[in-house]
Amino acid sequence: MLSLQHCLYILIAIITLALGIVGVFLPLLPTTPFLIITLWAASKSSPRLEAWLINHKKLGPPLVAWRTHKAIPKLGKWLACIMMTLSWCILLIKQSPPILIISLGALFLGVGIYIVTRPTA
Repeated sequence: MLSLQHCLYILIAIITLALGIVGVFLPLLPTTPFLIITLWAASKSSPRLEAWLINHKKLGPPLVAWRTHKAIPKLGKWLACIMMTLSWCILLIKQSPPILIISLGALFLGVGIYIVTRPTA
């Protein structure tokens, strides 16, 4: 019988994998962070899913780079920073509430700094 913890990891892996797949088709939903979480949860619950992710032709290399070196591909860094900047500018243009502009600006800045300071894959 599966433990509650094991079932929780499987549930996390399934949900984040689904979100990652949706993110492939929706440009505003990030794919890679969800797949990193999927890989983490799968490593604790499903060796088969973990192996599929690592050996996948398109998804595998960036996930392995993250797992082994915490590295992010250069294109991924650029796209993430551009999309966060664009999203923040849209909030500004649409005259969103100042608290939203300030708080998301601080969040995006922190995430951007984190992304840029990671090794490049």
